[in-house]
Amino acid sequence: MNNLPQRKHQRLKDYDYSQVGYYFVTICTQNRVHLFGQIVGAIRESPLPKRSSLSKLIGYLKMNTAKEIHISSKDISVWQRGYHDHIIRSEKEYQEISNYIETNCLKWELDKYY
Repeated sequence: MNNLPQRKHQRLKDYDYSQVGYYFVTICTQNRVHLFGQIVGAIRESPLPKRSSLSKLIGYLKMNTAKEIHISSKDISVWQRGYHDHIIRSEKEYQEISNYIETNCLKWELDKYY
Protein backbone atom coordinates (compact mmCIF):
# COMPACT_ATOMS: atom_id res chain seq x y z
CA MET A 1 0.00 0.00 0.00
CA ASN A 2 1.12 3.51 -0.80
CA ASN A 3 0.87 5.69 2.34
CA LEU A 4 2.46 8.74 0.74
CA PRO A 5 0.31 11.87 0.42
CA GLN A 6 -1.25 12.32 -3.00
CA ARG A 7 -0.48 15.54 -4.84
CA LYS A 8 -3.42 17.64 -5.99
CA HIS A 9 -3.97 17.70 -9.73
CA GLN A 10 -2.85 21.08 -11.02
CA ARG A 11 -5.44 21.34 -13.78
CA LEU A 12 -9.22 21.25 -13.86
CA LYS A 13 -10.53 18.26 -15.73
CA ASP A 14 -12.05 19.20 -19.10
CA TYR A 15 -11.06 22.89 -18.85
CA ASP A 16 -9.55 24.45 -21.99
CA TYR A 17 -6.52 26.32 -20.66
CA SER A 18 -5.78 27.76 -24.09
CA GLN A 19 -8.81 30.04 -23.92
CA VAL A 20 -8.47 33.70 -22.99
CA GLY A 21 -9.11 34.33 -19.32
CA TYR A 22 -7.79 35.52 -15.99
CA TYR A 23 -5.88 33.31 -13.56
CA PHE A 24 -4.87 34.07 -9.99
CA VAL A 25 -1.49 32.49 -9.24
CA THR A 26 0.37 32.15 -5.94
CA ILE A 27 3.93 30.90 -5.59
CA CYS A 28 5.91 30.64 -2.35
CA THR A 29 9.58 30.57 -1.47
CA GLN A 30 10.91 27.40 0.10
CA ASN A 31 9.93 27.39 3.80
CA ARG A 32 8.46 30.88 3.18
CA VAL A 33 11.91 32.42 3.59
CA HIS A 34 11.95 36.19 3.05
CA LEU A 35 14.18 36.57 -0.04
CA PHE A 36 12.78 39.40 -2.13
CA GLY A 37 12.83 42.51 0.01
CA GLN A 38 9.94 44.62 1.18
CA ILE A 39 6.41 43.87 0.02
CA VAL A 40 5.06 47.05 -1.57
CA GLY A 41 2.42 45.79 -4.01
CA ALA A 42 1.60 43.08 -6.48
CA ILE A 43 1.44 42.50 -10.20
CA ARG A 44 -2.19 42.78 -11.07
CA GLU A 45 -2.45 41.68 -14.68
CA SER A 46 0.05 40.15 -17.00
CA PRO A 47 -0.99 38.56 -20.29
CA LEU A 48 0.45 35.18 -21.22
CA PRO A 49 2.38 35.22 -24.47
CA LYS A 50 0.67 33.26 -27.23
CA ARG A 51 1.59 29.57 -27.23
CA SER A 52 2.70 29.75 -23.60
CA SER A 53 1.19 27.65 -20.87
CA LEU A 54 0.80 28.82 -17.31
CA SER A 55 3.01 26.00 -16.00
CA LYS A 56 5.80 26.88 -18.47
CA LEU A 57 5.60 30.55 -17.50
CA ILE A 58 5.80 29.75 -13.77
CA GLY A 59 8.68 27.34 -14.42
CA TYR A 60 10.53 29.99 -16.42
CA LEU A 61 10.04 32.58 -13.67
CA LYS A 62 11.20 30.20 -10.95
CA MET A 63 14.20 28.94 -12.94
CA ASN A 64 15.49 32.40 -13.82
CA THR A 65 15.00 33.97 -10.39
CA ALA A 66 16.71 30.96 -8.77
CA LYS A 67 19.66 31.30 -11.18
CA GLU A 68 20.09 34.95 -10.22
CA ILE A 69 19.89 34.20 -6.49
CA HIS A 70 22.35 31.30 -6.82
CA ILE A 71 24.98 33.65 -8.27
CA SER A 72 25.54 35.07 -4.79
CA SER A 73 24.00 32.40 -2.53
CA LYS A 74 24.44 28.89 -3.94
CA ASP A 75 23.06 27.00 -0.93
CA ILE A 76 19.57 28.55 -0.91
CA SER A 77 16.55 26.52 -1.97
CA VAL A 78 14.50 29.29 -3.52
CA TRP A 79 11.05 27.94 -4.42
CA GLN A 80 8.53 25.50 -3.03
CA ARG A 81 7.48 22.86 -5.52
CA GLY A 82 4.39 23.68 -7.56
CA TYR A 83 2.09 26.67 -7.32
CA HIS A 84 -1.55 27.46 -6.68
CA ASP A 85 -3.73 28.77 -9.47
CA HIS A 86 -7.37 29.72 -9.64
CA ILE A 87 -9.34 30.36 -12.81
CA ILE A 88 -11.33 33.55 -12.41
CA ARG A 89 -14.78 32.83 -13.82
CA SER A 90 -16.79 35.97 -13.10
CA GLU A 91 -16.52 39.71 -12.60
CA LYS A 92 -17.40 39.21 -8.92
CA GLU A 93 -14.49 36.78 -8.45
CA TYR A 94 -12.19 39.18 -10.29
CA GLN A 95 -13.17 42.04 -7.97
CA GLU A 96 -12.77 39.88 -4.84
CA ILE A 97 -9.31 38.68 -5.88
CA SER A 98 -8.28 42.16 -6.96
CA ASN A 99 -9.32 43.48 -3.54
CA TYR A 100 -7.39 40.65 -1.85
CA ILE A 101 -4.24 41.52 -3.80
CA GLU A 102 -4.57 45.21 -2.97
CA THR A 103 -5.20 44.73 0.76
CA ASN A 104 -3.17 41.61 1.54
CA CYS A 105 0.23 43.32 1.41
CA LEU A 106 -1.11 45.97 3.83
CA LYS A 107 -1.76 43.19 6.36
CA TRP A 108 1.66 41.55 5.95
CA GLU A 109 2.98 42.70 9.34
CA LEU A 110 0.08 40.86 11.00
CA ASP A 111 0.82 37.60 9.16
CA LYS A 112 2.29 34.70 11.15
CA TYR A 113 5.09 34.35 8.54
CA TYR A 114 6.18 38.04 8.83
